[in-house]
Amino acid sequence: MKNIICIKDEKFKTFAVSVNFYRKLNRNDVTLNALLPAVLRRGCSFYSDTRTINIYLEELYGATLNYDVKKCGDTQIISFYISTISDKYTENDTPFEKSFKLLRDVIFNPYITDNAFSKEYVETEKKNLKELIESVKNDKREYAKKRLIEEMYKNENYGIFEYGYTEDLEKINEQNLYDYYKSFINSTPVKILICGNFDKEKAQETVKDIFTLPEFDIPTINHGIFKSHTETVTETADITQGKLAIGYRTEITKDSSLYFPMLVLNNLFGGSPHSKLFLNVREKLSLAYYAGSGYNSYKGLIIVNCGIEFDKYSLTVKEIDNQLNDILLGNLSEDEINFSKAALTTGYSAINDNLGSQISFYMSQVIGKNIFTISEYIEGINKVTKDDIILAAKTIKPDTIYFLKGENS
Repeated sequence: MKNIICIKDEKFKTFAVSVNFYRKLNRNDVTLNALLPAVLRRGCSFYSDTRTINIYLEELYGATLNYDVKKCGDTQIISFYISTISDKYTENDTPFEKSFKLLRDVIFNPYITDNAFSKEYVETEKKNLKELIESVKNDKREYAKKRLIEEMYKNENYGIFEYGYTEDLEKINEQNLYDYYKSFINSTPVKILICGNFDKEKAQETVKDIFTLPEFDIPTINHGIFKSHTETVTETADITQGKLAIGYRTEITKDSSLYFPMLVLNNLFGGSPHSKLFLNVREKLSLAYYAGSGYNSYKGLIIVNCGIEFDKYSLTVKEIDNQLNDILLGNLSEDEINFSKAALTTGYSAINDNLGSQISFYMSQVIGKNIFTISEYIEGINKVTKDDIILAAKTIKPDTIYFLKGENS
């Protein structure tokens, strides 16, 4: 079945299953998608509330059942996850099949009253989601990153916040959310990921018996629109430390031949304690309290994050540009490159040690043309040369500078 990805690893005594819905980011339904899994987790037709679900999970060898909402490029991923002990370690019991049936019931057989969701469940989860959305404002570092993305992609789907918007919640009720759910279930691409210790052939048969999943195309990767100039956005807040976020566009996404060089480049630039931003902008020049970068391979996006004094804005922006230019000019030692390769390969190797990390890794891998295994990541990173890194650097273009400063600065 094309809908299933199996990653078997007998070193675990457990298995994990994730049912993932891949929805193209859309302003009209993003909040509905973020709210839906929380309501579904509250109860199903066989276990009508959280308490009875949790009692059953305890009987299922202390199984864990959860949900998640995340954004990968222009795709919003809504996931349901369960994990418990492998059948191999139980006598005359089938926790694997029981786990699948519970996931099926939570997702496809929700708790319904009067042809709608429970009003109590919907209202409670609306309140929880509202608090989550508003909590981003309290973490100014994350808030600056969120605002940068909104400004960079204000005319593109990636600018949409994956948890939705508080103003949408006011219009959602138990009836229209249930009506939306019925459309969602019948029109959204699904992938099931199974990791850990399980019988692969039996797993595929179990999925066929329990789930009926239509075939849909997963949303694709799109690096977006390059601007002709760099935009600067400045906002004020009641803060004592400035938050600087700079966004760069690059044509290099997960499907690019220069993908692995870009991973190494970002690590060299600001993705590690031995990076140019950390050693120079933070340590040597003392321009920032923190300084780092992250690379989003689903949009070809690099974001630099810094915490700075308000009056050091211009100096910091200039020095960040100098450090990136240093990479472009090839001012890199073999030791620096090897440190970055080692840091990256160690990080990817560690994914094998945790089922949750494996699920998250392969859930994102589904988007795009290429699905790399962890060993392929390690091999690809180790093959990167200095010339490859310089080629990747040539594609990087500054797009937007966002600065959050004090109200009286």
